[in-house]
Amino acid sequence: MLNLSVASILFKPLSTGAFKWKGEFTPQARGPQQYYRSEPLPLPSTVAGTLSGLLLETFNKPLCGSGNEVYSNVYRGLNIAIVGKDVATSPDIVLRGPYLYIKTSAEEKMLCSVYGIGSKLLCFTIGSTGVHELEIHEWKHVTNIGIGLDSVKKTTIEGLIYTSTYHDIVATATDIVKRSALLKKGVKLEDYGILVEIYTKLGANVNRNVIFDTLKKTVDSKIVTLGGEFRAFQARVLNETFIDKLISKIPSDKCLYWHIATPIMLCEEIVNEKSILKEKEGKTFQGLLTEYAEKLLEKLLELMKLEKCSSEYLPKNVVNNAKIKFSVLGLGYDICLNKRRPMCRNVEPGSGLLGKPAPNISPLEIYIKGVGSYSELGWGTVIPLIELKPHSK
Repeated sequence: MLNLSVASILFKPLSTGAFKWKGEFTPQARGPQQYYRSEPLPLPSTVAGTLSGLLLETFNKPLCGSGNEVYSNVYRGLNIAIVGKDVATSPDIVLRGPYLYIKTSAEEKMLCSVYGIGSKLLCFTIGSTGVHELEIHEWKHVTNIGIGLDSVKKTTIEGLIYTSTYHDIVATATDIVKRSALLKKGVKLEDYGILVEIYTKLGANVNRNVIFDTLKKTVDSKIVTLGGEFRAFQARVLNETFIDKLISKIPSDKCLYWHIATPIMLCEEIVNEKSILKEKEGKTFQGLLTEYAEKLLEKLLELMKLEKCSSEYLPKNVVNNAKIKFSVLGLGYDICLNKRRPMCRNVEPGSGLLGKPAPNISPLEIYIKGVGSYSELGWGTVIPLIELKPHSK
């Protein structure tokens, strides 16, 4: 098996999590009774930006530098950890995730990803024999009611009331340990947090040990803000990755269920709308939507280097090897330019694709490379979780 593992970064919360994916959150933007709801996990750009900013600060480099790429300043921080240079080019490492990480007093480890368009979590243990079973869990939250503040005068704004719901990460992890059938009875929660894996790119000529040592010296035990409202987390470097162990037990020549763990971004350089729908005349709106979705799915399978599974492998409620949802999502916020990054079409996380890796392509290669635009930062993380069996006749 390929050995591209570098490390994992665990962000342990010191309070609740505030992870906003879409929309604005200011009383002036939405009116007097607006509602803020955190997602269970941060977006990949949030984690990558936090990690990069911490590295730039540690090496006494300016947070904002030159570069025309969407993620120029994020690339700069990651490159400092790899080659020791402040360069705004795509780095030779990739981030996978983020996930919710849980470790018990019995040394059992579990990762959880978004399931069902963000409403629940799909959890699995990482063991020597891969995944035995998948479990779906609810995530816990706390709700607050507040009053809008004038940022200049530091006084309340009359009539501007908001409701906010945050992810209580420790309560979620504790509840999963209590309820999970995958874990030994009587064990207690020992460690938890938001975890991102780091691997070297396929074919990259870098020293994994040097990268790990750099991360250990610069990131370990630092207090950072992750997500909205300056919520504090403690970063810690783990000398292991997890999903590669899981994938080592997955066959390469079988039809597999690929869980979409983070949004797959389909920006213009990946998907050109005009080239997908060349002939529009004489087609109904519904017909155009169906054709558009089918061609996007074909593009996804092509990007992942997957072949379609034959019909005897497909569940009854799955058409064309997928049951997914397309939408539009932003690439994050650029604090240096003080504006949002571009919006892109995306495949929402929480659902999955069915497919068999093309000849000479391993599931680990697909996982590490990711799918779609800016996948090196964690976007487009897909995990092969289940080997599909043909229907009995």
